[in-house]
Amino acid sequence: MGKRMDKHILVQVLIPLGHMEQYKVLINASTDGKQEEFDWVQLRKDMDSIRVESTQEKFARKFKENPFVPVGCVATAGILLYGLWCFRGGRSKMSQYMMRARIAAQGFTVIALVVGIGISAVKVTKLDHE
Repeated sequence: MGKRMDKHILVQVLIPLGHMEQYKVLINASTDGKQEEFDWVQLRKDMDSIRVESTQEKFARKFKENPFVPVGCVATAGILLYGLWCFRGGRSKMSQYMMRARIAAQGFTVIALVVGIGISAVKVTKLDHE
């Protein structure tokens, strides 16, 4: 007769540790019936040790990674509000100037976002090659 072929399925559970490029392998087991490969006690310990960052901690981390995006957002909102205030007060010339400045601030924010994504992609690529 023919050979019996064992089918193995590799299972990996990856848990993010705060950054996109950092993962911890919790399970690396196959389905060939070896009980010792499913270390559930260790899995429970690893799951308990993972700390989820709060919204404030995530904002602080993202601000450190790319500080120009939040600065651009605040500048855009400030210019928009001042432009609307000028429009309400009847100073149409200043309002028009502020609306043009708002477009420039939005452009700055988008460029900062794209540059930040590019830098993150380069970092991930460098980590993958190491």
